[in-house]
Amino acid sequence: MIKVGIVGAVSQTAQRLITLLLHHPDVDLRWVCCHWQLTLSQSMPHLMGETELSTTTNPDWDEVDVVIVESALEIPVERLREVNSIGDLKVIDLSDPSVLADDSYVCGLPELNRKYMVRGCNHVVCPTPLLQLLTLPLLPLAQNLMLTTDIHATVLSSNNAPEDWEMAIQQAEVLIASLQNSFGHNILVNAMPHNLNRGMIASFNIECNTPIEMIRETYEKYFDDHNFTFVVNSCQVADVLNTNKCLLELSRQGNRLVVNAFIDDQVKGRAGTAVHVMNLLFGLQERVGLML
Repeated sequence: MIKVGIVGAVSQTAQRLITLLLHHPDVDLRWVCCHWQLTLSQSMPHLMGETELSTTTNPDWDEVDVVIVESALEIPVERLREVNSIGDLKVIDLSDPSVLADDSYVCGLPELNRKYMVRGCNHVVCPTPLLQLLTLPLLPLAQNLMLTTDIHATVLSSNNAPEDWEMAIQQAEVLIASLQNSFGHNILVNAMPHNLNRGMIASFNIECNTPIEMIRETYEKYFDDHNFTFVVNSCQVADVLNTNKCLLELSRQGNRLVVNAFIDDQVKGRAGTAVHVMNLLFGLQERVGLML
């Protein structure tokens, strides 16, 4: 069993993560760290009768194999940073990467960096839902050196914080360039709000003359051995809710390729990605605990 500790307990992401781990067949959730003393089943009534675990303000790093940091605000920063120097303790960071992340941290995008996570990496920082949405749909094209101009994207999301968008776009450009060294272009994003409580949609418009059949084959080949990103004929937000999946639609408009991507931003890039990464770090099949 993998002994797990979580830093953070009150956000929607933390509560979804707690629920996933309590039902994970290979996990022993040892503690949840929080400012307040809470009984998990009282703060999350759907867990009534399933756990008697209460939160702690003094986590024991030595008691667990992996620490998942959902919020870096629950304990003093100096105490939290101790996790970086503890032997084989694995750390999965979902919080502000400026608090913990250093050169030892790998970007936890399994569709790009899975090999690092299965080959002994101990520290992973998980990409945000927005960063995943801006990156995943472009990976097959980048691997085949097919991104030769600026990329235009329209993103529908309930998150409209300008600083979040700017950082995610910059990070996406860096990740794409790590796969296609010749990529020196920009991802130009038109951010549009929507009134859905959950779910994000991105529509990419990319200059590309390759026949759509070959494009589809390129995408299916790239994601063939990955478990959560799929090409589909048609999709809507409802199709990805409560899943860790990214679903992609491919079509053509004249000489331009259109790629539509759909994710549930409360799972993909958050709690679901943390469990996905944990599975890889400990040699488990990627889908364990995530067949939602």
